[in-house]
Amino acid sequence: MKHMMLGPRARVRGMFVGVELALVLSGCASTAVGQQEAAAVSETAPSVAASSVVAEGAPAPDFVALGHDGSNVALSSLRGRTVILYFYTRDETPLAIREALDFRDAWPDLREQGIVVVGVSTDTAAAHKAFAERLGLPFPLISDVNGSIARAYGVPVDFGLAERRTYVIGPDGSLEKIYQNVDVVTHVVTLLSDVQ
Repeated sequence: MKHMMLGPRARVRGMFVGVELALVLSGCASTAVGQQEAAAVSETAPSVAASSVVAEGAPAPDFVALGHDGSNVALSSLRGRTVILYFYTRDETPLAIREALDFRDAWPDLREQGIVVVGVSTDTAAAHKAFAERLGLPFPLISDVNGSIARAYGVPVDFGLAERRTYVIGPDGSLEKIYQNVDVVTHVVTLLSDVQ
């Protein structure tokens, strides 16, 4: 029997399918809940002003999106402060938990420097609320159900999951640093040294 070699993109897609299947089998994704959430997308879909080029030094695409606490989070309202905008795949996954806890534990140092942290995934606001409350997260998680914020920032979304990336947005609203290959184990420590 011939063995078929898969290219890198096919292997990545296969990995995402496996993650999605694991979520479904573990009960983290429910068809009934998914249908209800899909019906609510029009009410919670973020408003995004897309940037033509997403690169360091370019203006960060503005957005207004629903936070896990029910408030609207607008990037433009955070002008004058450094913002760490981090994209992650899905609430309650091991790497998302590790990254969120690391940001939570670094929060006192970040807050002291006037830095704002905002987490983004394609989960709903209700899923974010449960996740943030369970982990005691002091920063907002915003819902990007339709992937429009991810697209504006050039973050790939495959099978409904955004790729893990982080953007440091300066007080003037420009992209100071983009982290495309995020190693969750060292990421927050690296960020802390870079933003100090």
